[in-house]
Amino acid sequence: MYPQIQGQLTRDSVEFRRSPLGDNPRFKNLKERFLIVHAMLRAHQEAPDAKKEHVAGLILTSKDLQGVEKALINSEASQGFAAVTYHRVAAAVKSAASAAFSNTGSWLYDNARMEAHRMSEGDFMEKLLTSPVDEPVLAVAAAKIKEHFIQKLGEHVHALASRWAHLVAKVELNAFIQHQHLKATALDNEDRLASRAELLKDLRKDLAQNSPS
Repeated sequence: MYPQIQGQLTRDSVEFRRSPLGDNPRFKNLKERFLIVHAMLRAHQEAPDAKKEHVAGLILTSKDLQGVEKALINSEASQGFAAVTYHRVAAAVKSAASAAFSNTGSWLYDNARMEAHRMSEGDFMEKLLTSPVDEPVLAVAAAKIKEHFIQKLGEHVHALASRWAHLVAKVELNAFIQHQHLKATALDNEDRLASRAELLKDLRKDLAQNSPS
């Protein structure tokens, strides 16, 4: 039994180091959404601040982010270009390209999703610390995700501690039962030895009494 318990503790420890949250689905979703928005904001620095703040706020919602880049591109294209014919044409071409791009699926969106799947939770937590330096609009979302991480991590640690405490209690109970069994066996053996000693004593007494003088 003890090797099984030790094996379980070892597996839990390895799994915890690999994935401290135990593959918590909400955290995985937030990680993916944060990295998608971060990639989009970094790719479209010229988008207006109001639009950036709006996009950053979408991280904590359930809204599909696949069409968000198009909004950033359109906002970026409209910034100060309306008065110049050349820029009108460029913006129109860019907008048309963006529309075609969104129909076939966003390369940036897909790449950010793949990065989220590859990135460990530890690396992502480090990114949460540095990303608001590059993009201050991400500060609120980063703080909320860190808060969620700490809360869920605490819950996961508590669950592990409870399970390990249960295992320890099980070991102690089994050890106690085994001790009681050994004690009972020892007492039983003592009783048998005492009975045999008494029997031998009686036999010797009988032999002494019945032996010819």
